[in-house]
Amino acid sequence: MQSYILAGIVEYINDVKDASDVSPVFKMSDIADLYAKGMAELGFSQAKHSTRLKDRLLDMCPYLEASGKPGQDIILTFRNDVYYAVKSSCRNYVSDALEVSSVTKIIRKDMFEREQTNWEDTDEQKDFVP
Repeated sequence: MQSYILAGIVEYINDVKDASDVSPVFKMSDIADLYAKGMAELGFSQAKHSTRLKDRLLDMCPYLEASGKPGQDIILTFRNDVYYAVKSSCRNYVSDALEVSSVTKIIRKDMFEREQTNWEDTDEQKDFVP
C-alpha cells in the first residue's frame, strides 16, 4: 500500500512539473501530509516520517533534489531547475529600498512645503498618508 501512495505522489510531482511553466518547488512537509492523507484514506494510521519519505522519493526519482537542514523546512526541486527556483524565490531588496526611499522624499517634500506647523493634530497627519 505504501508503494501505491508513493507512486501517486511521484505522479503528482511529475504532473505539476509538466503543467507548469515555472520551476515547481515542493515543501517536504506538504508531501508528507499528502502521504499521510493517502494512507488514512486506505485505512492505515501511521506516524509521519518525512525523512524516510524524502529518502524514498529521492531513490525513486533521481531527477529530484532536496535542500534544507534536518529539522527545518526541506524543499524538493528538479535538479535542472534549482538555479531558477532559487532565483525566483529571492526578493530584490535593493529595489524595495529604492521605492521606499522615493516615497519618503515625496512625503518630506509635501510636509515641508505646507505652512501648517502643528503636527500634533492627528487629522493633519492623515492628510500626508497616501
